[in-house]
Amino acid sequence: MKWIWESYSISSGIYAEIDTMKTLQLNDSYYQSHIPVVQKRIEQAGIRLAGVLNKIFNQAH
Repeated sequence: MKWIWESYSISSGIYAEIDTMKTLQLNDSYYQSHIPVVQKRIEQAGIRLAGVLNKIFNQAH
């Protein structure tokens, strides 16, 4: 549930930025400003996946 809440909170903030724009112009600067968030979430996903896989394979022994 914690991971779901994290994603929900982040995406809500990003979508709120779009809602406040008068015109929907998602240009390169918009994307570039959010690349660090995407990179962090991918890193977290990899670490969390590794943890889940370690638990699964440790139980198999």
